Amino acid sequence: MRTRIRNISANTFQLLLNQGFGLVIFYILSKELDKNTFGKVSWALAVLLIAFNILTLGLDQVLIKRVASGKDPSTLLSLYFFHVVLTGLSFVGLLGCIYLIMPATAVPYDLLLLIGIGKLMIFFSAPFKQLAAGLENFTALLYMSVASNIIRGSLLVIFSFTGTISISQVIIIFICGDFIEFILAWFVCRKMLHIPFNSNWHFKTYLSLLKDSMPQAGVAIFACALARLDWILIGTLSTNIKLAEYSFSYKVFEAATLPLLVIAPLLLPAFTKFFGSSKISMRPLHSLLRVEMALSTLVAMCLYLLWTPLIDAITGGRYGAVNQGTILVLGLAMPFMYMSNFLWSILFANGRMKRIFWVFLITFIVNLIADIILIPLYGNEGAAAGFLLAMAAQCAMYLAAEKRIIHDSLWSVILCPACAVICIMMSKLFFENPYLSFGVAILSFLSLLLVMKQLRLIDIGLMTGIGTLEASKATEGTPQRID
Repeated sequence: MRTRIRNISANTFQLLLNQGFGLVIFYILSKELDKNTFGKVSWALAVLLIAFNILTLGLDQVLIKRVASGKDPSTLLSLYFFHVVLTGLSFVGLLGCIYLIMPATAVPYDLLLLIGIGKLMIFFSAPFKQLAAGLENFTALLYMSVASNIIRGSLLVIFSFTGTISISQVIIIFICGDFIEFILAWFVCRKMLHIPFNSNWHFKTYLSLLKDSMPQAGVAIFACALARLDWILIGTLSTNIKLAEYSFSYKVFEAATLPLLVIAPLLLPAFTKFFGSSKISMRPLHSLLRVEMALSTLVAMCLYLLWTPLIDAITGGRYGAVNQGTILVLGLAMPFMYMSNFLWSILFANGRMKRIFWVFLITFIVNLIADIILIPLYGNEGAAAGFLLAMAAQCAMYLAAEKRIIHDSLWSVILCPACAVICIMMSKLFFENPYLSFGVAILSFLSLLLVMKQLRLIDIGLMTGIGTLEASKATEGTPQRID
């Protein structure tokens, strides 16, 4: 129990630092750069995020699962590091060749290449971070993961107070922060985890690991494309200014999913152990899902109710009211994201890779078609609607695959959002002050959940059974093995 609390605390602190400094970085860039330049930077970051995530070919999640299952971490670290160096250098080399051939085009290849050099260092640090996650050493992961954002955020704050920030200064700051994070990740792995590289492996071993990861590779490609597909399509089908506005709202929305980011890395190793026990009870899963649905809905409510007054106040009216509709639609997608991540973790822990692949493929197709149709018609709100439709479709497909596991908790998926809508409508009807309306809506929502027993103290105790072999001692629920 102490280890789990320490892991959650370390992972939460790491995410708070990264999300906090990430928001600071995005806020300063949105404030200091004109919307057109800010849109170009956002487009370049979106392309690089997708590219480097595709280059993992799913090896990151395979490494976590194998390390959590007791495989040799030294060999796995060596294999994955060889992979990121090989693929990362090839990709950046390709960007360099494209820039030399087409230096002056509408596509900002110069930004892609320069920022990509820094992101290459983050890519190189990924094996060390995934190793720490697989070993469930989230303190080490904390030290490995925060340097880049802290350095970039701190330097941008200093520069913003001393004068105008130029795009060249931004690029230099980004590259320096990413280089330092890679060096720190390597140092922590050697000194804290005490996991050296293993040179006793052959290229055939790498090819074998790559073959095993192929089902997950397709998932990695479609999952990372979903994360920034709307950014790229807005930059392509609309304008950089519209992308600047959308990327600001999406970045804040992404930061609001912090509870999901805290939970997600803990679920995979925990579920791997949970479903690996001889007998399991579904009650801890039901408890966790109820809490996740309540939490995700609560966060979405806060985001929507406070958006316009708060964001307009801190951005001088640049990104608040103009994004009110966008943030409303994105907020509706949040419970679907929590549910999908929960069910994905179950499927992955049970090795159902083909099912996951098809879910992500169809989700990607739904998002792509919806964005192509809706962005020209409705702009940023259309992109958000495309994302919502994709998340709803993904959740429905996961439910079809695993409804026998969580059927007792499906009521929460419907009840929590319904209660939120009622509370928001009633608070806005009776209170004009946005902050008073916010307080009344949140208190009413929590009260309804308590009355309807969607929030219960017993859930906290039941959730601690996930990831321990003591799950078989549960006194209620039919024991079953998920194959």
